[in-house]
Amino acid sequence: MDIENRILTVADLKLLEEYKIKNNFTERYYHPHPMWEDIDIYCKWLSTIIIFNKIKQSGMKVSDLGSGDSPIPHIISDQGYNVDAIDIKDCNSPYQSLAVMVLRDAFEYLKEYDYNSIDVFTDVCAAIHFDIMDGNKHTPNKGLRNIFESIYKVLKPGGYFICCSDISLTNDYPIGEWINPYDIIRMAEESGLTLTSEYNYNIDDAWVRIDQNHVGVSNFLFTKKI
Repeated sequence: MDIENRILTVADLKLLEEYKIKNNFTERYYHPHPMWEDIDIYCKWLSTIIIFNKIKQSGMKVSDLGSGDSPIPHIISDQGYNVDAIDIKDCNSPYQSLAVMVLRDAFEYLKEYDYNSIDVFTDVCAAIHFDIMDGNKHTPNKGLRNIFESIYKVLKPGGYFICCSDISLTNDYPIGEWINPYDIIRMAEESGLTLTSEYNYNIDDAWVRIDQNHVGVSNFLFTKKI
């Protein structure tokens, strides 16, 4: 199921629901939580797992940025991978796994990693919220730009960054969560990262959150070239 580097469509929602049922996530990872009522949240969670399962190799070291209540680090950890789950606040995770829960600011924690030391970074719509204020001045998506630069330094050559994000289907949101997908790609590439395939952006097929004025979900898979 190729779901990376493109915008989610209505057909994808059905496929993701089927994937959830087929892999029996309901009992283990779908604990009662309001976030599971938000379809774009669990679609991004499932997309991340699908993409990770496509690229995974034995012995990978994984770091999940802005984990919150996400099951992502725990699902990956349960597959036998070494995972750090980083968040600035204590989320009292309901999951029991070997994932290491780290109560730290992501930028500060990344400074402690050696260069070229992490195989996979994952982010489910968290990094776009990092550090968007520069003093008293708004700097468009400063946090996302900075996180790309930090990830590039720490990521191993040949490693991956899975980034599942809300995106704007218009140009109405230059700052913050609903960003144009090509701005995400541009900032990543300016930081040295590369998309693993051409980005597929077809607004006519997109699944659209009308309540947020034409907001969709896109999945990006970046790599650090060898």
